[in-house]
Amino acid sequence: DPWSPKAIRSAAGTTLDAHVVRADDPIAAAGGADLVAVALVPRGGTPLLARDEPVLLLVGSEAHGLAPAIIEGAAERMTIDAAGVESLTAATSAAIAMYAMSG
Repeated sequence: DPWSPKAIRSAAGTTLDAHVVRADDPIAAAGGADLVAVALVPRGGTPLLARDEPVLLLVGSEAHGLAPAIIEGAAERMTIDAAGVESLTAATSAAIAMYAMSG
């Protein structure tokens, strides 16, 4: 929950500057907001690249990842090149992806 007191404190208040939206269908929400839906997948995606257009970054849980329907519905699938690393947490993966895509 991005609005929980712990989340707001840990984000040092930057959550208040973010445009946070909850959606039952994130792919449809992305299209309705002129965002490119990018699914972060553990393997088989294109390498992370800097982006000029706004994106909706889709990150799944460590245990189950993204639902297959979300991956299939995304406009793009990207993978972190983490050679020699067995796994990354969802938060670490999201942070790496957002940094890499911000240019």
